[in-house]
Amino acid sequence: MRVPAQLLSAHFAAALLLTACTAQPESGCAEPALLVGFPVEVEATAVPANGLEELTLSACQDGICRETTLPLTPGSKTIDLGCGAPSPGSNPGDAQCSASASPDGSLLGHWSTVEFSTGPITFEASAPGFGPYRGTVTGLEASTGVGACVQSAFQTTLRITAAGINTTAG
Repeated sequence: MRVPAQLLSAHFAAALLLTACTAQPESGCAEPALLVGFPVEVEATAVPANGLEELTLSACQDGICRETTLPLTPGSKTIDLGCGAPSPGSNPGDAQCSASASPDGSLLGHWSTVEFSTGPITFEASAPGFGPYRGTVTGLEASTGVGACVQSAFQTTLRITAAGINTTAG
């Protein structure tokens, strides 16, 4: 049995159209790569000598307060190990590069929450033998993407230092 070429073309075109239309997100943009909430860094200078596995973090905004117990993991710094020479005949930018992570004494955590908005937020961080550390920071929206695909999410990095809680290093 011979199938007419026009019928095969129509079936192929329909399958191609269906695949093209269903394989993309509705907006044509990639899913956001932003973790909502508060990334937390306890700088090495604020970590007690006996260590710290978790801390209690409370935050208040517009008279509403929330609290969480935040598990912490060791932080590290990235060490650039340089780049090798590119393979003969390849682009100079195609060299293999490498890096390594080295513990730096800091501790990291993340409070995933959608209950805060941009504007002033007052924080307190404490644990047995640690703090309390306090500070007021401005809640921020982080953005990623370009053009029509710019996406934003509430994301404010907290740094706990010997001087208190802030959003800048040191």
